[in-house]
Amino acid sequence: SYFDRSPPYAIILSLRQRMKLFLLILFFVAKSVAFLIMRTNDSQIKITRRGFAENSAKLASSFAALSILPQIAIADETPDIPVVPRTTSKLGGILESYSDTGRAFRMSKPLGWNKFDAVPGEYNVKFSDLINPLEIVTLKSTAVKSDTKLASIGEVEEVGKKISQSKGQQLVAFSKRKTDDIIFYDFEFEGEKLHQIYTLCVYRGKLWCLEATTPQARWPKRAEAYRTIQTSFVPKL
Repeated sequence: SYFDRSPPYAIILSLRQRMKLFLLILFFVAKSVAFLIMRTNDSQIKITRRGFAENSAKLASSFAALSILPQIAIADETPDIPVVPRTTSKLGGILESYSDTGRAFRMSKPLGWNKFDAVPGEYNVKFSDLINPLEIVTLKSTAVKSDTKLASIGEVEEVGKKISQSKGQQLVAFSKRKTDDIIFYDFEFEGEKLHQIYTLCVYRGKLWCLEATTPQARWPKRAEAYRTIQTSFVPKL
């Protein structure tokens, strides 16, 4: 998987951890410099070869430690995944914001669509068009182990092909992104009658799945709204 390809020397640290380490190393560098200055007496300057060598070695060690910071700073768990901001556009009134404080998620939904409350084992919430009942947006979640990562399910193309086979639809497009520090797998499927947007993510012990379906003939009219809904969803408030 992707995470197995991280180089063995890479040090993976969060931004807060990097800053703490940076400040700690700067402290020791400053302390070493201060020590050298204190050894210099205004009335009597005595720098022996041995003392100079010892102090120089200490200072060199501090700067050597400081030199590893660039390597730490560039190390990232997901360097090849593009960061995509969460979409909040309402597309001129076509969409509206929706959030569920109990289940801790937020997203956009089509304005005026029927809302169906959760059905355990099927979905957390479902929205359906009044006029075209085959136009549906559903969100569901499944409990997984707390240490589960999306990459452990498989690479995005591999996962897309498996879903495609299970649905009996063609995999049109697939991609991965990071939104609000969460990794998402995005897919697009099409069949003879239906076109579908499909998104997966794992967050806090849950595998989330967002689906937006429309008849194939109406896909050109729904494409922009469905893709906006896709990038508006995050499993946190």
